[in-house]
Amino acid sequence: MRKIFLVICFMFISIQAQEQKASLVQTAPITKERVKTLKNFVGNVVFEQSTNIASQSFGAIVQLQFKLADRVKKDQILAKVDDTIIKAQIIAAKAVLDETLVNLEKAHKDLKRYTTLYEQKAISQTAFDDYYFLAKSLESKVATQKANLNTLEVEQAKKIIYAPFDGIVVAKHIELGDWAAQGTQVAQVINPKSAEVEVNLPQDVASILHVNQVIRVKIAQDVYEGFVQAIIPKGDMKTRTFPVRIAFKKPFTTIYEGMSAEVMVETMQEEDSFVVMRDAIIQKFGQNVIFINNNNTALMVPVQIIGYLKNKVAISAQGLQEGTPVVVKGNERIFPNMPLQDIGGKQ
Repeated sequence: MRKIFLVICFMFISIQAQEQKASLVQTAPITKERVKTLKNFVGNVVFEQSTNIASQSFGAIVQLQFKLADRVKKDQILAKVDDTIIKAQIIAAKAVLDETLVNLEKAHKDLKRYTTLYEQKAISQTAFDDYYFLAKSLESKVATQKANLNTLEVEQAKKIIYAPFDGIVVAKHIELGDWAAQGTQVAQVINPKSAEVEVNLPQDVASILHVNQVIRVKIAQDVYEGFVQAIIPKGDMKTRTFPVRIAFKKPFTTIYEGMSAEVMVETMQEEDSFVVMRDAIIQKFGQNVIFINNNNTALMVPVQIIGYLKNKVAISAQGLQEGTPVVVKGNERIFPNMPLQDIGGKQ
């Protein structure tokens, strides 16, 4: 059915093209050059920044502020653990600290008064030492109680679970009312802007790659330009392949972990190939095509990319001939059998 639909569309477009005025285009001839061939390998889309968020405290989940597939912002609250008990402990710790501070204030006043009396030789050394060490003891007690209070406040802060970065919730491991222990997984969040491709390459291919080398990857009919992020020096002993990570400078708009990725790697093999300007290749009907100026009429030819050469592309297709004019400018607005007017060739 899909093929019939495409044929009908093609016929309709062809009839329309005959009625239209000639489209202005610029062409360049097909050339033949020595090009390093491409070899395709299948990899997978992975997310470099992915984390399993866990509870740092124990208690019942009393608030849950996210759903599966939600987009979350850094430091956004995802969940809250019951903090009733620790709140009461903090109130009690503050009361004890306040009482100790009052006693310390009184001890300092007494020590000041008894210091004067001691200097006047009105009291003994023993009496003076009692007040001196009482003040010192209370100072130590205040420091201990402040540290204990700080510990409780840190524990209370851990009752709130935050998103560590901007991302998407891809797994939800807990529900409202569930009991969370320390380390209980709450959710998995990924950063969609950190998408990379991991591919296992044989040693003869992996050995000729280098970090930052430009690599083209095809994902869901779209071709992206990436670069070698890392060549991991730990291979599979059975297959003799090595994992290679490919990163991208521009973040993807819609891409999912686990998607198949076709990685195009240049080999050391060279062969004579037909070459066109990179601008000559466009996407039509889900495939790479070029438009040939066939006696001032647009002839669409599906092609397969077999290599890259700076601003040119090596292609393979039936019926190609060296010197044939190919549209390199204006091809995005033309259709098969549309009349053309060449405004000047591009060498």
